[in-house]
Amino acid sequence: MEETREVKPIEAKKDDYLIVPLEKPVEFEKTTIKQLDLTKLRDMTLDELSEIYDVYSALGEKEGVMQEFSIKFVKLLAQHVTGYPLEAIGKVSAKDAVRLKARVYRFFYL
Repeated sequence: MEETREVKPIEAKKDDYLIVPLEKPVEFEKTTIKQLDLTKLRDMTLDELSEIYDVYSALGEKEGVMQEFSIKFVKLLAQHVTGYPLEAIGKVSAKDAVRLKARVYRFFYL
């Protein structure tokens, strides 16, 4: 009889680069968002990514080279993995948005 071992998922560390602290917290519907946890990117499937590409295209954007580096694509991706509505993600400050975009780029390309 073979012994089975439980494999525990990798837990996000506090210093995980996919947890993006916001310099300027976002207030949305009585909730304060102080960070965006993108760690679910590690579990994303091809089907989920394809759905995000479809929404991106439906918004009039063309899939081109490195669309993952587009602010609009990052907004859709952040909405998907954090569960926050697009309206909340849209309230992220410009500086925080660029930092968020850099983290997404790092995940996909570095």
